[in-house]
Amino acid sequence: MLQTITSNVVKGRKMFKKHIFGSLAFIIVLITVISKGLTAAHLPNEGSRFGIFAGFVPKGGFCDVMGFNNYYEYTQWADTHYTYLGAHWTRSNTQLIWDLIEPVIGGGYDWSASQGGDSVISAPFGCMEPVNWLGVFHEGGDSARNPVDYLPEYAEFVSASVERYDGDGYLDADTFVNVKWWQCGNEVFLWNESGRTVSEYCLLVATVDSAARSADPEAKIVLIAPTRGFSPDSFIMDALDTLSVMGVPIGAIDVHHWGKAFNWHMDAIPMYREHLDDLDYVNTQIWSCEHATYCYQPADCPYQTQEEQASSLVRRYCWNLANGLDKLFWNNLVEWRNFSDDSTSFFNCCGLIGDGACCSEPDSELNKPRVAYWVYKNLATLIDSPSVHLGEITETRGDNMRFCFAYQDIEGDTFYIAWAETDFILLSFDISFDSICAENMITDRYSNILWADTLSGGIGFSITLGWDPILIYEYEKQAINETKNLSERIKLVVYPNPFTHKTVIEFKIKSSEFRVKRLTTPDL
Repeated sequence: MLQTITSNVVKGRKMFKKHIFGSLAFIIVLITVISKGLTAAHLPNEGSRFGIFAGFVPKGGFCDVMGFNNYYEYTQWADTHYTYLGAHWTRSNTQLIWDLIEPVIGGGYDWSASQGGDSVISAPFGCMEPVNWLGVFHEGGDSARNPVDYLPEYAEFVSASVERYDGDGYLDADTFVNVKWWQCGNEVFLWNESGRTVSEYCLLVATVDSAARSADPEAKIVLIAPTRGFSPDSFIMDALDTLSVMGVPIGAIDVHHWGKAFNWHMDAIPMYREHLDDLDYVNTQIWSCEHATYCYQPADCPYQTQEEQASSLVRRYCWNLANGLDKLFWNNLVEWRNFSDDSTSFFNCCGLIGDGACCSEPDSELNKPRVAYWVYKNLATLIDSPSVHLGEITETRGDNMRFCFAYQDIEGDTFYIAWAETDFILLSFDISFDSICAENMITDRYSNILWADTLSGGIGFSITLGWDPILIYEYEKQAINETKNLSERIKLVVYPNPFTHKTVIEFKIKSSEFRVKRLTTPDL
């Protein structure tokens, strides 16, 4: 029986606007017992900050010219790149669409029918290095069935979906699949265009959360995403206010963000973080699961080089992660062709690997890594660890022209990533190093470092910054083959290279006496 809940709450930072809810009786009972506390999931590499959006979704034109005969061949190709790059998360544009999986309500589920069914969701879990999947429930509406009109039936669908992909050994799609994070809807504008309200969305979130956690107590809900990160989205801010009053736990909010190379800072992130903390959502994370700039020239955009794309990538990760973002998924591994039947679309030229088509990209770029590919890989190797981030050096932030971030490597040594928004700006340090190494983080198109300088240290030193981010660290002279050079540490973990059929590794054995051990299956 449909009931109506009404109340009045004053809106403010800690006093919230109350909405009028249409709700079913079972939802009302569930809301009263829901706690904001979230059970920690146990996923390999769950804390990784680095992901790639839609990497396991085959791009039609690209697969055709590459000669992939089936989906398995494409996913093997994608798996190699995710492993090499150190990308441990993915989200897909193909979602769990209720109408496709359950065409007739109560008529049973066809898990192969959805755009994001068994094969797509299972693919990243078969990787050499585990890749976690953010599942997405399509928001419905317009020509699709509106889940708000069928809440009990939709709750059953959500519960069945989570049960199928939760990895608990019961009714699972695949032994290795283990999805813990579920997004309720894709993007805010799609919800708004269908004429539905914030109140209805919050009711849907409460339904999805309770149904998901009835199947898997470790399930966490991610909210529908606004599509720009320059200022807080009013829909999300109002939804957070309402969900807080309802007592619904939120695992993360998602903010999609694209743009030109210089639009790299998501100014809304610190404001979202403050609002979440004020609402006592202190453990709720902030993700950006579709995020990129482009190279070459989509419609209505200036031409950008591969190097400009790569420099912006470093800025986007360093600044946004330092200012409250928890994860960033690059958009994409290889880009779409003719996105939404538009050969000039922005999304035709955002990938880390070229597809040799659209927006002035040369044909010869097919399956070639862009500069951003190598920079992504090197940056992930340097900073994608829960313990490495120390924060921004505050004294370089004031003029908004110089940026420098301090990190700590696994051996406890501090290193820095710095850049300027214009050329030839001096950055001074008051720390003492015997010898300093500075390297350009932007490589050539074959992964080679463009330049590296070793400087005399002492009590304080200065470095001239430009647009390209540079890596700054102390260089210590040690015994041969025991280098402290950070770039060498990066090179030690790049095997195998997915762009070549073989890899030659040079090594030396210190002793002339050695034994060869035959590897057995457990050793492997």
